[in-house]
Amino acid sequence: MSKWIWIAIGLVLAAVFAALISLQGGVDEDEERILAAADANAAEFSTDVEGGSPNAPTITLAEFQALRTGMPPEQVAEIVGSTGELISESELGGVHTAMYQLEGEGDLGANASVMFQNGELVQKAQIGLR
Repeated sequence: MSKWIWIAIGLVLAAVFAALISLQGGVDEDEERILAAADANAAEFSTDVEGGSPNAPTITLAEFQALRTGMPPEQVAEIVGSTGELISESELGGVHTAMYQLEGEGDLGANASVMFQNGELVQKAQIGLR
């Protein structure tokens, strides 16, 4: 499959995940525990980045607009403060793909998704960021 199909699949998965959370009206205790662990992992990752970032692990529209394709996860973490929560990961034909979702600053439910392939930013999407 081409990388564009994988990108489309990842974006659909991110949208479905966000829709399910909003339809549930929140998260149950198990999901809350899993999300807390993911946040801890993201925080640990962002502190591993040389120089660190004083940013909150949420993303603003200005930070989103500063992201460019080809950036490694460490550079994204420097700009945003975190790479976000890992929501999808695969390895196919020697191509490692990982998609992360970041809680956004702005409208209710504001968020952004970033997708990396072989350690480079290849896709980004946002909704409601300010």
